[in-house]
Amino acid sequence: MVDGNDKYFQISLQGDTLATYGTWDSMMERKDIPYNVTSSIHQGSIKASPDKSKFIIAGRVRDYIDVLDKGSGEILSIRGPLDEIPEFEVDYSQGYPMAAILSDRVSYFGSFAGESLIYALYIGKGYKWISDTDNLNRIFVFDYQGNIVNNYALDYPLINFTVDEKNGIIYGVSIDQDPNVVAFKIAD
Repeated sequence: MVDGNDKYFQISLQGDTLATYGTWDSMMERKDIPYNVTSSIHQGSIKASPDKSKFIIAGRVRDYIDVLDKGSGEILSIRGPLDEIPEFEVDYSQGYPMAAILSDRVSYFGSFAGESLIYALYIGKGYKWISDTDNLNRIFVFDYQGNIVNNYALDYPLINFTVDEKNGIIYGVSIDQDPNVVAFKIAD
């Protein structure tokens, strides 16, 4: 299925495809790129809202967030903040097409799907600069309609995070000289 045009699948425990959602064609203007290469450029972790009605994926390489509404089957794609497809080549050295990404810029390093809000940890710099304290990362907060609700400039570089929405706290794992768990109180 990695070579197909379908973006997301719902599969039974027996391996049967129950539903498909979206296509890779909608993600790139160039149509000569193999689907598995397009998929590689749009990698990220899938997270589910607490009620499992919405699923999000935040791009590690490309700066985008997809929001899948499982009930309607519709996908909202939030692009940015730069909305750039990284420079890449299609590499055939292994005998099949692969994405050879020429940039080391990281877009979203993590995300959290809340009850009514999406939190996304935006890095926007290369891997070797992730712990740079002069240009710290941000957490962007969106509603499920794609509107930006808030953004937080962090005072620690994070590698991952989670959100306690009930108590209004973001917990993160820092990636600095003294890695630790840090907590940020969400402003009301």
